[in-house]
Amino acid sequence: MVHLTNDLTALIGFACEATLWGGYAILFIVSIILLRRRSLKTELSTPVVVAHVALFIACTVHYALEFNHFYTTLAAKGVDGYANETTQLVGADIFLSLCDLLGDYILIYRCWALWGRNYWIIALPSMCAIAGFACIMQVVHYVVTLDPTSPTPPKPMLPLTLAGYSLPLCTNVMATALIIARIWWLSRPTPGTEGAFRSARAISRSAMATIVESGALYLAIQLTYVVLLSLENPVDAIVAVMAAQIYGIAPTLILIRVMLGLSVETTMEPGAATPMVWASVSKRYTTTHEQSKMGLSVDTGGSTAAGSSSTKVYHTDSDSVEMKPVEEV
Repeated sequence: MVHLTNDLTALIGFACEATLWGGYAILFIVSIILLRRRSLKTELSTPVVVAHVALFIACTVHYALEFNHFYTTLAAKGVDGYANETTQLVGADIFLSLCDLLGDYILIYRCWALWGRNYWIIALPSMCAIAGFACIMQVVHYVVTLDPTSPTPPKPMLPLTLAGYSLPLCTNVMATALIIARIWWLSRPTPGTEGAFRSARAISRSAMATIVESGALYLAIQLTYVVLLSLENPVDAIVAVMAAQIYGIAPTLILIRVMLGLSVETTMEPGAATPMVWASVSKRYTTTHEQSKMGLSVDTGGSTAAGSSSTKVYHTDSDSVEMKPVEEV
């Protein structure tokens, strides 16, 4: 049976990260193409787009540093000592935590937008994410000053290292739970309008499924890494570098679903249209009780030749959704 050493796990981890980065690069290119083609139909808010691009850059820099360490170290001294800390690996550790912080930021932003831009809702998740990043930066400082060639943080630093990765895990759990709770609350049936909101509830269930899938992917890799780190299992070196790319893949999958129309940016409750996750929209909600129908006008902010907007009309006697000009509602 092959004994997993720090050097071997580091090599396996690099191979796994290379595969994940290739998939992530393809997903990012697809998302940019969709963003350019559908910019007039779905205008994503600027912070989401900026974070999306910044996250890909950070993940790419992490992979580039690992790749540079891979070919320079193997060429210089072979496998023995491959996992020993170097300047490149210190930089990679910093970018790993930066990727984690950016991924948490995107999740927190979605939560903030969904809860009506309530800063109190995201106060605790935000503090956990920032505190986790600060802990890892302190661990990196101790490693560089106390034992600059150690392949793992010194044992006295283990509690601080665990805190550095456990706090972002708490951020993920809280933000995902808040998003799911908010969607469930908005999708509750309203007395007297249950038929009209049947489609809205179906949309909410789809959005919730998307968020659960994204959160599960993010949460699984974070939880696995924290458990392996606490057990001081050398396999944590494999999961750590894989996590850097998964931090970027998870939100990119959601972005692509949004651009393809498989996810939803808006849902509604009586008398309002609530921004859900990604979109920057302006709203107008109207009702016509005599005709037993409701309309939701959504202007994405994109410019069109005619300058017109459309309206979704929900009929109470079916699940059908009809698109009409605003003037007809």
